[in-house]
Amino acid sequence: MGPPLVIFLVRHGQTEWNALGRFQGRADVPLDENGLLQARNLAMVLRPVALVAAYSSPLKRAIETAQEILMYHPRVPLIRDPDLAEMDLGEFDGMEGTKWVKSYPEFLARWRERPSKVRMPKGETLEEVSERALRFLRRLTTSHTPGQNVLVCTHNFVCSAILCHVLSIPLDRFREATIPTGSFVRICSMGEKLWVERMERSSGVAGAISWKG
Repeated sequence: MGPPLVIFLVRHGQTEWNALGRFQGRADVPLDENGLLQARNLAMVLRPVALVAAYSSPLKRAIETAQEILMYHPRVPLIRDPDLAEMDLGEFDGMEGTKWVKSYPEFLARWRERPSKVRMPKGETLEEVSERALRFLRRLTTSHTPGQNVLVCTHNFVCSAILCHVLSIPLDRFREATIPTGSFVRICSMGEKLWVERMERSSGVAGAISWKG
């Protein structure tokens, strides 16, 4: 058996809103200084990888992360795909998490009980995010071949949705499949088989993934 298709699934670097604990959906917030440093560290880690393509959410923080990585891969095109955009948080976008918890206790209870079905006010459900994330994943795995390496820069909920699928974790348990800002997961694809090989943080220290089952 030859080498698999390898997908480097990256969560963008930190933004000011991440640091402040503000909800960040479709608001187009750029990377902060620490986020740029995370992206540059990831770029160094991925520098030896022979990438053939790169995909990004159309939001600045993901594009900026991808662009830093592609500094070492100038011939690789960056394709912006709307299916990789972060969850539409609707009226909650930009709210501080601590204030939100106090202001919306009933919504919080539903979100904790069955998050996949809960719709953000004037926004999306996690299930809808998963549908478009997996739609992108199907396109990706059918348009690239085993042995190729592909970069995908996206966001928290999109990463979790993809990882829940790959790891066979129910979407309601998405919190068990989250990765920090400025980190990536290496996903392998061979035919219809998908598996997670490892996670790499922006510090450059690699380690095996250990997900709660």
